Amino acid sequence: MLRRLIFTIFYGTMKVVLKIKIHKRMHNYVKSLLVISGILFIPSVTHAAFGDTSTYFSRQYNAENSGLPPLKSYLDMSRSFAKSTKSDIFIADTQNNVIRYWKIRPDKVATFAGNGQYGTTDGARLLANFHNPMGITIANNNDMYIVDTGNSTIRRIRAATDKDGDGYGDMVETIVEKNAGLRRPQGLTIRDNVLFITDTGNNRVVQTSLNGGVLKVVADRMPTPSKIDWYGNRLFVMLEGNQSIEEFHLNGVRTTHNRLVGGFQDLGAMRVDGRFLYVAAGRQGVWNEIWKIDLLGPRNKKRLLERRRETEMLNDASDMLFRKNKGKKELLMLFKGGSSIFRFDAKDGANEKIVVGKQRYMHEMGSKSNTLIGRPIDLILSPDKTRLLMTANDRILEFNLLTEKSRFIAGSPMDNYEEGTGAEVRMSDPTQIVMKSDGKTLYFVDRNNHRIRSINTSTGATKYLTGAGEINAFRSNNGYQEGGPCPTTFKPKAKGCAYFNRPTGIALSKDQKTLYIADGSNNRIRMVTIATGKTKLIAGSGVAGFKDGMGASAKFNGPYTLALSSDGKFLFTADKYNHAIRKIDLSNNNVTTLVGKGKAGYRDGNLVDAYLNIPEYLHMGSDGKLYFTEAGNFRIRVIDFTAGKTYLVSGIGDRGVADGNISVATWGQPKGIVLKGTTLFVADYLNDKVRKIDVGQ
Repeated sequence: MLRRLIFTIFYGTMKVVLKIKIHKRMHNYVKSLLVISGILFIPSVTHAAFGDTSTYFSRQYNAENSGLPPLKSYLDMSRSFAKSTKSDIFIADTQNNVIRYWKIRPDKVATFAGNGQYGTTDGARLLANFHNPMGITIANNNDMYIVDTGNSTIRRIRAATDKDGDGYGDMVETIVEKNAGLRRPQGLTIRDNVLFITDTGNNRVVQTSLNGGVLKVVADRMPTPSKIDWYGNRLFVMLEGNQSIEEFHLNGVRTTHNRLVGGFQDLGAMRVDGRFLYVAAGRQGVWNEIWKIDLLGPRNKKRLLERRRETEMLNDASDMLFRKNKGKKELLMLFKGGSSIFRFDAKDGANEKIVVGKQRYMHEMGSKSNTLIGRPIDLILSPDKTRLLMTANDRILEFNLLTEKSRFIAGSPMDNYEEGTGAEVRMSDPTQIVMKSDGKTLYFVDRNNHRIRSINTSTGATKYLTGAGEINAFRSNNGYQEGGPCPTTFKPKAKGCAYFNRPTGIALSKDQKTLYIADGSNNRIRMVTIATGKTKLIAGSGVAGFKDGMGASAKFNGPYTLALSSDGKFLFTADKYNHAIRKIDLSNNNVTTLVGKGKAGYRDGNLVDAYLNIPEYLHMGSDGKLYFTEAGNFRIRVIDFTAGKTYLVSGIGDRGVADGNISVATWGQPKGIVLKGTTLFVADYLNDKVRKIDVGQ
């Protein structure tokens, strides 16, 4: 009787069994669970398909739920902020695609609008999508206006849509659509119920009503207008293209603009307070300056209030505003380079103090669930295949695949050059890494330091190998010269010294005696003998071009990263701006084009027919296939040498952060890649994640 009852229950349940679909970030995994009389029945699980993409660890931004203390919060390249009538601060958190708010009571930072996904979705504020919002302003009734730069739209959150009683709106709406003609706008301000917008991509200023609609041109032919503010009937526009502040009189007639003041370097922000205009500028990488202009005084006259050396957090100002705090007026400055907010005394810019921001980029080591990595770049697998080694924000990190824990090895988010151990070490954009078979020695190209270095991953101690010239330099030409190590030479053209110009790629020879280097800005491929540090040219004339040929007769255009063939006989390079992958026969230095047409595009198929768009990272998989990432197409693709074809691995061609199958997954900016078995790990740079793709067939 009991058996019959159990059978009846089982049979009846199987007929009506609920198939639960867990749709997690667009992944389709069907799981059903049936418990009958203490017996656990587990049906078969649907296996991942080729191209299925998921997040392995880290996340786009640290969601705060009910909020975090300001000094424990992470911003990401935030470009603008605004103060409400309740004195709360709202922040356009640009790279996180959200609007954050710093509530004064309680003193916490939380996400106000946006879910981090790229998109144009309106509606409930925490479900809405943005794409790199760069501007924000708040009307006297707490209506909020947002410049959604990546979408070329203006969004609004009306206070009247408040449902939770916090005094701020709950619904996002688009009031100026992309088809209105905006092109990557950045700034906006409200004056007399009129919205003025810097239409940056169109080099003009436009106006519209607070409800949106038709755009009217205020002024055009302006070199890169960004910030905008007003005083009386005068409108001020910050022009990054000529490092000046321009002025317009709002008399109802379209007028030509006149220069108010110029002569700045690397303008970052401006704000009117009373009769004074305050400006943030200063040579990027060196100075942070605060200037003051009397709007009732003579033209083209400015006074330097304060100049400070750039630090990790006090780095590249992007906005400023004034407020009263405990009865004292203070200047708040938003720093996009430092992902921070500082306060200063309003009268003279003195007494700086950080008030929001934990670190320049996310950096939390520990368990897989707690690991946060800001700007991962390259990934490699240790020889025993138990560890992922990576570069991220001028640091070298490790993730143990067995314990699923992350570990800091060396470096600092503050770019510079310093040999040392652990946190003492300074680097400047290490773009590619390679590991010796001992599982300890890691070689890397230190891009903006124009040097080749190594690190002991067990101790965190770095060592100079070769290279000379400037340090932490990304604008100048460091030159080209074959030679040897000169560890204390920081001047150009020293006899006998090796000079690189922003090297970006590195590979290790099969016998582990030679390093191959992609000397990107010199458009050359070179080699370094590890024992001596001496260099030698392999290929490239030094002149940008697209030409196959032997050795120095070949031409490249920004060779970026390198990969060695499984037999060690051929070297592959991502020839970035030729939109091609080139192949070098190391027996005779003959350069040929493996795939790519010299112009950007997207097409898979036979190697002779395929198009690429800014290929960056290469990896020769243990399956004998060459995997590569494309910055221009937001895709990961693969070359099957047996078939003589390329085909898609992941990415639909749009920027985004969506996991899912091959037809839906999107990427922020895929960079370093490495294969372990049938899993391809990828550093998603702008999304601050390491993701994985199933490539089993």
